[in-house]
Amino acid sequence: SITDQLNGAGSIAKMNEDANVLAELNLKSGNFAFEAGDALKALAYYQKGIEVLAPDEFKLNYDLAFQLNLKCSECHLAIGDSERFDKVCKRLITKVKTEENKYKLFSRIMGQYNGLGLYEMTIELGAECLKGIGLLYEEQDDPIIATQKAKELFEKNVEGSSVQALMELPYTTEN
Repeated sequence: SITDQLNGAGSIAKMNEDANVLAELNLKSGNFAFEAGDALKALAYYQKGIEVLAPDEFKLNYDLAFQLNLKCSECHLAIGDSERFDKVCKRLITKVKTEENKYKLFSRIMGQYNGLGLYEMTIELGAECLKGIGLLYEEQDDPIIATQKAKELFEKNVEGSSVQALMELPYTTEN
């Protein structure tokens, strides 16, 4: 493929400051491979995209680097490598800049914990995520009670609102 040929000339792309373009191509090629059911090939593309943006891909292009890393985590799950999944997610947690990306990452990790039957860890991370996106609750010793209170607060705040009305609410980061 064209992406494979350009990957072979990766150092040239870096010298010509075309790293973003090549990383984008690797993201798109990885998406095609993943959708075709080839998680290993997709992983190779995503990793190459990260490599092209290195040494600090998050400074060069945060959004692209986040997507590439998140896609790597998906591939690790698909091939059953939960150790690598955890490693990528722990690295991403230190790099997350936006609440939206934090939510995406926490959702992915919670899905993994839930799938492994680690329900207490899922609930604890869910409570942390709810708190992180502004659904504050009183601190409790029991994360299940805290999560239930957050859910009740959320339901109270959206009660009687249509989905359309909720979608039209302005985004705010203030509590």
